Amino acid sequence: MRVLLALSVVIVVALGCSRSARPTTEAPKPEGTGLVFTSEGGDIITIVPLLPAEPRRALVQFHAPGDDLDGKVALHSVGDDNSYWTDWRGKRLRLVRLAPSQKSNGRNTLNRFDKEDPVTLYASEERSKKVDVEDVVELYQRQLADGTLSRAAAFDKAFWAASEERDLAEKVKTLNQTCGSNVAVQVAWDTVSDKELSEYPIGAYCAGPLEALEFLCRGSEEARRTVKSTLKRVECRNGAAYGGKVESGALQWTIAPAAGGMDTASYADFFLDHL
Repeated sequence: MRVLLALSVVIVVALGCSRSARPTTEAPKPEGTGLVFTSEGGDIITIVPLLPAEPRRALVQFHAPGDDLDGKVALHSVGDDNSYWTDWRGKRLRLVRLAPSQKSNGRNTLNRFDKEDPVTLYASEERSKKVDVEDVVELYQRQLADGTLSRAAAFDKAFWAASEERDLAEKVKTLNQTCGSNVAVQVAWDTVSDKELSEYPIGAYCAGPLEALEFLCRGSEEARRTVKSTLKRVECRNGAAYGGKVESGALQWTIAPAAGGMDTASYADFFLDHL
């Protein structure tokens, strides 16, 4: 009897778990067939338009090796310019844009998180003919139920900080190549709130002084020697106003995105006075 009771409990629990993993919302209804686009780098993007026809919506399945999007199926709204928008890591983003579009220059594009420039996509009639739209819908429903998509939609500070640092690293590389220096840059992320990180390209603001230093090095051998011998570290902090100080080979620079921007000439004037 105890064995039968134990088995009953196991069966009930198992049934409950399987039910909880099933989607509770009605499955999206595909409109016609799917469209497949590929890139030279191996990306495969499958688009399944949905009913009703207005407002325009679509499921987009991403095969993007090495990128955060890889393996996901996300619900997108579709703009009049054929831009596909979705919520990703706490931001509303345009991930795909199809031609014709005035801003697409006749290209179909994918915005990968690990690349600075959009990736060109090419329509694949052969792959499009083989798409099973119900499989795409089923995968979407499964990811919706198991929490994959809710986790992908939630704001992720570590993800965006890493993304900003990748972009900033390119600026640091260019600075060191131009000035012959070996400057290391660090962002004080504890000074940046989630709201500020979601609204402003922090890496681009932190790159301001680096671009100014590069500008000075390109125009003056003396500036190049000074930067190379004097500056070793840069710390970028968020604050209420722009400003900086140089001490013992380290620049501590404060950005203030909410207060607006700062032009290259103003940065250059600061370094001419302080280096």
